[in-house]
Amino acid sequence: MKTFINVLGLFFLSHHCLAQASSTPTNLAASYNLDRMSDFRGVNSSELVLGIPMAPGKVVGDTYLSEEWKTGTVLLYDNDKMIERYPLRYDIKVDEIEIKASNGIKVLSGKNVKSFTWVEMPGLPPVFFINAKDMKAEDGTRLTGFLQVLEDGIVPLFKQTYIQVKRADYNVSLNVGSTDDKLLKKEEFYMLYEDKLVKTPGSKKKLLPYFGEHAPAMEEFIKERGIGVTKQPELQSIFNYYNSLLQKK
Repeated sequence: MKTFINVLGLFFLSHHCLAQASSTPTNLAASYNLDRMSDFRGVNSSELVLGIPMAPGKVVGDTYLSEEWKTGTVLLYDNDKMIERYPLRYDIKVDEIEIKASNGIKVLSGKNVKSFTWVEMPGLPPVFFINAKDMKAEDGTRLTGFLQVLEDGIVPLFKQTYIQVKRADYNVSLNVGSTDDKLLKKEEFYMLYEDKLVKTPGSKKKLLPYFGEHAPAMEEFIKERGIGVTKQPELQSIFNYYNSLLQKK
C-alpha cells in the first residue's frame, strides 16, 4: 500500500512538472480539454456555445444620400428664395435637408424645397436634384423625395435613391446569418416620357420603343458599344445620345 502511494505521488509530481514546462498556451489546453469532455459526454461544442447570451443586434448603415457635407445651394418654394453656398446633406428616410450654419445645424423639410444642388468634389460639375412631387408618375401618383438629374435635355434622365431595410436573419440553431438590421441604398432610374415619369425598363427590347422613330439608331448605338440598359453610366450614355438626335430635328 505504501509503495502504491509513493508511485502515485511520483506520478502527480511528474505530471505537475511536465505541465509547468509545457509550451502549450493555457487557453489552448483548456479548449482541448473542453473538446475531450464534449466528445466523452456526447455534447456538441456548438450546443455549449448556445448557453452564452449573444450581443444585441444593431442597425448598420445610414439614411443619408451622402454622409459627407457638400457645399451647395437650396431653392425654396417660398418666393424662390435661395440659401446659397452652405454645407448640405440630405436624409432620404425623413426627407429633410440639413444645413450646417455658423450657429448650428438647421433642418429644412423636403416638401418646402423646390430643388437643390451641390458639388461632389472640387473641379467637378455640380449635381442637381429636383423635388419629385412636381412630376406625375405613369399611374398619376406623385413620388416623394428628390430626383437627381443625370441627363438634362428634351427627354431627361433621373435617378432616385431610396432606403431598403434588410432585417436581421440570424439563425441560432445553425449559427448563420446576421444579428444586425442593415440599411441598404437602392436606386431607381426614370425618364420623362409624355410629361410623366416612367421607370426605365430593365431590357433593351422594352426600352427601345420609347425612342420612337429613333429606335433603330438607338439600337445600333447600344449594339456598337456593347452596353446594357440597367447601370447609371450606360443609361447616361444612351440618353445623352438620344437627346443629341432630338436636337438635330
